[in-house]
Amino acid sequence: MKKSLLLILASLFAIFALAGCAEEEKNDTPAVIQPTLSNVSSLNGTYDIEFFYVNAVIAALTTDCSKVGEYAPGETKCADNDNDSVKHYGQATITVNPNGSVKVFSKIQINGGVFDQTEGTGSLINMFAADKRYNFTEYTTIPASAITSTAVNDKTVTGTYGRSANKVVDETESVNNTFTFTVEPDGTVVNVLTDVTVMPANTIVRMKKVSNDVIALDPNTAYETPVIDNFDAKAGRYEIKNN
Repeated sequence: MKKSLLLILASLFAIFALAGCAEEEKNDTPAVIQPTLSNVSSLNGTYDIEFFYVNAVIAALTTDCSKVGEYAPGETKCADNDNDSVKHYGQATITVNPNGSVKVFSKIQINGGVFDQTEGTGSLINMFAADKRYNFTEYTTIPASAITSTAVNDKTVTGTYGRSANKVVDETESVNNTFTFTVEPDGTVVNVLTDVTVMPANTIVRMKKVSNDVIALDPNTAYETPVIDNFDAKAGRYEIKNN
């Protein structure tokens, strides 16, 4: 009886020890360092894009019409779409280099609602929406001198490169694009980009940091979900610019 009791106690001890080790391993994962402008190095990492909005003379497209008033102050346009039907997945990476400069990439893929309009059906909004279903953007490297206490690049540095759903954006048409990254108190990074490729169009991207590590974003490979049926990864070649 005494021997059986000792065996039971030993088994319980082993179970608690294993549970403790598992908990310890779980806690070994470094906590995500929330970004702040007072500590520029904290920006380094990978982000999930939570909100995307682009406005132009033709129309305004967004992943969530109900948030336009809150996240795009002063903007009232929103393409007619069912919020629940629009699905998106997007990531961004911010790399803080040893010299204090900052490099940003973003990639977003959207389907549902107005974004599923077929290109070339005679409507400008159809063409505009279809091309915005996929966006990959590389921002010109931001030098440390362009980072202030209120913004990462206050429109001092210009120029973006990248591709949309069906074509590679001509780099020469994007050199004058302006962009500003700010950080909200809760760590949300907000990018306001003015695209002058065709006509002035403001794009707002909101993103939350999910990892301290910087992953590689491939411009010519669509995400597994959501599916964009006619995404053409062979539409053109994209070259990563040197920092």
